[in-house]
Amino acid sequence: MEKTSKEMSQWMQKVAEANEIHYTVEHEQDLDIIRMGFRLDSAISSLDLVIYAEERGFRSFAFIDNTPGKRKPEVAEFLMRANISDFGHFNLDYDNDRIGYEFYVPYNVFEEDDDLAIVWNLPVIRFSIFGDGLLKVILGCATPKEAFEECMKEEESSDADGDQKE
Repeated sequence: MEKTSKEMSQWMQKVAEANEIHYTVEHEQDLDIIRMGFRLDSAISSLDLVIYAEERGFRSFAFIDNTPGKRKPEVAEFLMRANISDFGHFNLDYDNDRIGYEFYVPYNVFEEDDDLAIVWNLPVIRFSIFGDGLLKVILGCATPKEAFEECMKEEESSDADGDQKE
């Protein structure tokens, strides 16, 4: 029997507490909205995460405080490069300059408590990998292509060194 969005939200909250992750929950009609914040070990120092417990899955949105300023086209190009072969996608809202990452995962893929961590870990990982390059593009220190290639080289070298990615 499939779990309801309410049951999945409660499970998510239990796992967040077990992992000592601070969160808040808002209830909107039949939808639970879970909010979290994370510090990053990159030039992008923090991100805000909003998780929607929808009818059939979790939709996760992560946002950073940095904006593209006058470099919107360059930032958009960098984010498009970073979206290649990814589970979710980076986005740039041209109306409010907000840079974010979004993805959706259906409930039926979760079997154990540890599986739920992907809902908050994936956005943190993606901004950790691409955050330094994104900031270089925002500041005009690198072209989108250069910044993306540098991020990929760093990712490959850390994988080759045996660093564990979570």
